[in-house]
Amino acid sequence: MAKLSKKNTKGKANRTSKVLKKSTQTKLVAKGVTKKTEKEILKLRETLQRRTIELEEKNRELKIESSLERVRAQAMSMKKPADLLDICENLFIELQALGFSELRNTMINIHNDEQASFLNYDYSDLAGKTITNISYDSLPAVAESVNKIRKSKDAFASFSVKGKELNRWKKFRRKNGEQDDPRIEKSKGIHYYFYSIGIGAIGISTFEPIGEERLELLKRFRNVFNLSYQRYMDIATAEAQAREAQIQLALEKVRARAMAMHRSDELAETSALLAKQFSELGQTAEQISIGIVKEKDEIIEMWINMMKNPLNKLYRVSIHEPSVLQKIYRGWKEKKKSLIIDLKGKELLKYVRFRETLGGASINEDLISGRRVVHTAYFTEGIITLSAKELCPPETIQLLERFAGVFDLTYTRFLDLQKAEAQAREAQ
Repeated sequence: MAKLSKKNTKGKANRTSKVLKKSTQTKLVAKGVTKKTEKEILKLRETLQRRTIELEEKNRELKIESSLERVRAQAMSMKKPADLLDICENLFIELQALGFSELRNTMINIHNDEQASFLNYDYSDLAGKTITNISYDSLPAVAESVNKIRKSKDAFASFSVKGKELNRWKKFRRKNGEQDDPRIEKSKGIHYYFYSIGIGAIGISTFEPIGEERLELLKRFRNVFNLSYQRYMDIATAEAQAREAQIQLALEKVRARAMAMHRSDELAETSALLAKQFSELGQTAEQISIGIVKEKDEIIEMWINMMKNPLNKLYRVSIHEPSVLQKIYRGWKEKKKSLIIDLKGKELLKYVRFRETLGGASINEDLISGRRVVHTAYFTEGIITLSAKELCPPETIQLLERFAGVFDLTYTRFLDLQKAEAQAREAQ
């Protein structure tokens, strides 16, 4: 019985050991599964985090590409230089949307070596759109930046204005007539970043320095703008060439007509042709006249051509009329190339009354209201004038000067021909 009891105890112990071993193995197995799961979860988390970052980067890139495309489309639609202001505004909006919180303004600079200056097309949310002419040597920092930008088509220039230089820069802005920016007064410095566009630069200024990532983004905007702007320049060049061919044809027609002149009264036909050519070139005017200065007689013989009502009539007007003719005569004596006289108010009324004494249109509200601008171009023996209700653009003045240049040569030939014919008659 005792033996049996001992045997049973031993069997029970063995069974207990097996149970414990099995239990331990179960725990170990369970523990092993947990470690594996943790690794898998960790791996999944890393994958998810990586994919999230990749997705954020892709979304960021899509956002950047959309911004670049909007600026590109704006640049592609350019039709005139002033449209650069719209591009500056669009660039400002896009950069702000991309996180440029320290942005002050966006700029496009177009260099003019003849005048040693550049036109600064500028946009900020405070001042809006502005165009300022800035000399290359206006400030040492500006001069250095221009020199860097001009070294290559892919050049980059940056500079910061701080301390005493910042005070000088503030005075310079005020002198240039730029709008005050209260933010500048509170700032310790302004930081400029520019990329070359060949004939100038595109860039920004910020209240805080920016890092490489944002500089690279700015460069991408430069690349997009550069391609579109080059296309605009190619089109503008082609249009300018076509325009020049049109002008050359108009000049040749006037030259040929003036060359065919045999009598002074043919100036009436020449004046009418001149008016016609100006009209065909898209120039707006109320009156175009050719005048021959007769200094000894103290008069100017004017062949006047009203655009809506050709007169084909000669007027002999005194060079002492103070509002217009005296000024024109003085310019002729001083050998000026051109002159602009802007008449308003009492001065305009006085001139209209003078014209009325010559048999011109009677005084009416239309003639004396607003303004009348007389644009004059000079040649050796006289003048060509263009009168309009508004100041004509520089292109019109240049065109008037070119017609005067053509007429100078042909009218001198006409005078020589008249002189030769008179001498021949005397000889007979």
